[in-house]
Amino acid sequence: MEYYYDRGWAGVGESNGTQNGKTGQLTRIVDNKDRNRDKIYEYDALGRLRTVRGGAATGFSGLPANWTQSYVYDRWGNRTNVNVAPNSVTSNNQAVPTDGIANLSYQQTSNRINTTDYEYDPAGNLVKGQAADGSWQRYQYDAANRFGRCFDNANNSLQGSGYTSSNRRLVTNDAEGLKWYVWGGDSVMAEYTSAGWANALTWQKSYIYAGDSLLSTYTNNGSGGETTEFHHPDRLGTKLVTNHQANNSFEQSTLPFGTSLTAEESGTSTTNRKFTSYQRSNVTKLDYAVNRSYSSAQGRFTQVDPIGMSAASLIAPQTLNMYSYCGNDPINRTDPSGLFFGKLFRAIGKIFKIIVIALAILVAVAAVIAIQEPMLRSLAIKALVWASTTLVSQFVGGKIGAVLQIATNLYFSGPKIIVNLASTLKKLNKVAENIICGKFGWRSF
Repeated sequence: MEYYYDRGWAGVGESNGTQNGKTGQLTRIVDNKDRNRDKIYEYDALGRLRTVRGGAATGFSGLPANWTQSYVYDRWGNRTNVNVAPNSVTSNNQAVPTDGIANLSYQQTSNRINTTDYEYDPAGNLVKGQAADGSWQRYQYDAANRFGRCFDNANNSLQGSGYTSSNRRLVTNDAEGLKWYVWGGDSVMAEYTSAGWANALTWQKSYIYAGDSLLSTYTNNGSGGETTEFHHPDRLGTKLVTNHQANNSFEQSTLPFGTSLTAEESGTSTTNRKFTSYQRSNVTKLDYAVNRSYSSAQGRFTQVDPIGMSAASLIAPQTLNMYSYCGNDPINRTDPSGLFFGKLFRAIGKIFKIIVIALAILVAVAAVIAIQEPMLRSLAIKALVWASTTLVSQFVGGKIGAVLQIATNLYFSGPKIIVNLASTLKKLNKVAENIICGKFGWRSF
């Protein structure tokens, strides 16, 4: 595989209203194993994916691409349409599916879908929507706004979910039975099933990671043994799964927002990680993103960002949309926990604070150096230490901040604190002696 991020080649020009090749976003993938799987990506002026073209030609030399998908957004970052070019087929002449539901409309004040039959609760959770297979589903949430149950349009229960005190999913209950999840840190480490709530657990899967990346999966083969699969991720997530025991492999392919492109897939696998690191439900077709659910059909989350407006920044107005997935750039970004922009801009905010503090300290140091009078300089140094420590302790917070404050107070007070403490203890001892002597008729000297 070869990845290109520049605009210095045919196919991505300097067309008006785009930032192609100027922002470090991926513009082209060359698959040297099968050139029919080459891809070209184009973006609009806000960095949102605008067009993806696939196939060996991909628009070079005036030849049409095998297939083309284009995406349309409103000014608030809502994806309003997905278009597939006429006669879009893969190299084996299979039709390319639309990457999600086309022609959705939205409320301008809330960014909720207001297309006929879509419904939301007051908290902004989707309670009725269309699934990837075109069916209509209804959703319920618990008091913590976590995905609780899914029903079909006739109110037949499809799946229920239970959680720990955090947003980590502990159990699901659907047509496949009860499935229990064991967590290690922020990752699912194992899965178990049970025939009922009071029945014993049966091991089904274990996951091995290299850092945050899934390395391998061990699956119960039903005969007292296990099947080992190795995961070979690309920049976004699982791309290739190999099984040396069965001497086969599985290569999966998706369109940018998560719709399976089965015409470019080969082999079979037990993996349910269809899109980035998300686990996709075979029942609801929703992807579990830890803190909320993602719908590949809608190309966005079914719930607002749990962080709320803390996830937004006026530096990037598109982040004001609490439902959008990675700012509508699924080619260059992932959101493993469903909190992408919140984590991103909190990090940016911390970096900005560090820069401001560093500049303030430098200015203060320069001012202290300029003072010639020893006594004034000593006072200025103490003031500088106090101000710097206060700023830093407010920034880091918690126990580290408290330790910094204590250290600063010790620096200012020095031996005086010890003298005052000794004097206080001496007075308390005298009071205690007087009380004891008075009670027993003794005399204190």
